[in-house]
Formats: sequence, C-alpha cells, structure tokens
Amino acid sequence: WLISSSGASPGAKPMADEVEELELPEDVSPPPSAAQLVDGLKNSLSVKLPDLRSFLTGIADCPAEDPGLSELSEEIVAAREVVEAVNGYDDATTRARKRLDLRGSPQDAGVLDVMEALLASWRGLGQVEASLKERGQPLVAEQVELTGRSRRYEAQALCEAVLDQAVDAKDELYRALSASEAGDLASVLRFES
Repeated sequence: WLISSSGASPGAKPMADEVEELELPEDVSPPPSAAQLVDGLKNSLSVKLPDLRSFLTGIADCPAEDPGLSELSEEIVAAREVVEAVNGYDDATTRARKRLDLRGSPQDAGVLDVMEALLASWRGLGQVEASLKERGQPLVAEQVELTGRSRRYEAQALCEAVLDQAVDAKDELYRALSASEAGDLASVLRFES
C-alpha cells in the first residue's frame, strides 16, 4: 500500500519524497461474506440473540456488491424482526422493573401504561415467532427462543407484580377521592375505562 503524507488530493500523483510504504499485517483478511455469516449460524447447534445481533453487524460490514445480500434478504429481515421484538420486550420489562422499584405512593395511573407496554411487547414476541413459522422455509432466526419458559416466567411474574401495583393504586386513589373531594378524578376514571 502506498500513502501520500502531503495531504494532496486523492486524484493527484504523489511526489517521490511524499510516498510512504505501509505494510498490512498478513493475518488481515476481508470481512466474511453474507453467505459465510449465515452458514456460520446454520452450522451452530443453537442460535441465541447475541448471535443474531453479531450476524446483523456482520451484514452491515459486507460490501454492497456482495451477491449473498440479495439471496439472504429473508434471513436478514427475519433476524431484524427478532432483534426488534426482543429489544421491545426488554425495554418494557426494564420499564416495569423501574415502576415496581417506586416504593412510594402509587398516586398516578402510569402503572397502566407499564402494564400495557409489557403485554404488547409479549404479544409482539408471539407474533414474530408465529410469523417466522408461517414463512415455510427454515430461517436461522427461528432458532432463537422468543416465548420460551424463562421469558414466559419473567413476563408472568412482572405482569402479576404490576397488576398488584395497579390494584393498590386504584384502591389508594378511591380512598383519596372519598376522603376528600380533592382526589384526582381523572386518574380514578382511567382505571375504570
């Protein structure tokens, strides 16, 4: 490799005294092709979410002219769907845990938004899982367990805890409303809808 040290424009020929010889290490290899990336996943015994994320990162590093990109478009779309669904679920569970960590007075109906997000993200995981199975061809992304036992137990426990907090919030809001008419009627009505 030859590099000009003068900062001349890329099209200009460098002067003889401006050229440096730069040697690349011999162990530098080109990034794997799209086909090599998906073959690596297909040959593994189990595919986990980090494997899909690495696959998508590797695909982003593939040159645009890589013929495997168009051939693997269904694999890429499926991998993105799985990663997005799991990211949405992870965001909802993080939000639910933060809400549960609020140990003070549950004086707002925000707990309902948390419950709604948690249920919607769980439903999204199931929809992506069903969509992958309906496509009729085996895809690497199908191997990622979306609604498996551990995630199901986690979702169940969080939903129960958030529901308990919602009931406590509703009870407290009703007590506040009946004790003095200064309670937040809009929050109480939100529970009723």
